Amino acid sequence: MRGTAEWAARALLALAAAVAAGAGAQGTDRAAEPRPPRPTLALAVRVERLVAAAADGEEGASAPVLEPVTGALAAGDELLYTVSFENVGGAPASDVRITQPLPDGVRYVPGTAVGPGAVASYSADGGRTFGAPEELTAPAGGGMRRPAEAGDYTHIRWRLPGTLAPGAKGFLRFRAVVQGDGR
Repeated sequence: MRGTAEWAARALLALAAAVAAGAGAQGTDRAAEPRPPRPTLALAVRVERLVAAAADGEEGASAPVLEPVTGALAAGDELLYTVSFENVGGAPASDVRITQPLPDGVRYVPGTAVGPGAVASYSADGGRTFGAPEELTAPAGGGMRRPAEAGDYTHIRWRLPGTLAPGAKGFLRFRAVVQGDGR
């Protein structure tokens, strides 16, 4: 199983490459024309392990205790992924969609993809299509399909409401459990 810290580093590099590829090439023979400001989204992923629940003083209530993931993970470890975002560009961003692939060897915990005002959708086909859990299917063998389960999810996508002003920032979260069988 790939280490989660290694996966996070690879994900950030892939994101940086995708952003660079989308920036477009500048002309070489023409005088530089001023470009209008455009939105630029900066993303960072943090992964923490849920190690316990500590009582917060209220009867029956508890708060999660988290620690950074620095070493090997074991089957059954519960992880909290936090995807931070900021519009570092000079223009507002609208119709913002942030997609997070699920690393090999983890299973999404249903109902945990959250973000202020964001709407989550999921993919069970490598990120080609997204939908609500009840809309997803997965291979069942013999060319048949079955309703997808959380263990079939490969990606989570959040759609942010409204417009993200320059300098605006926020975060999205989900939980996942490390699997002993590689997925």
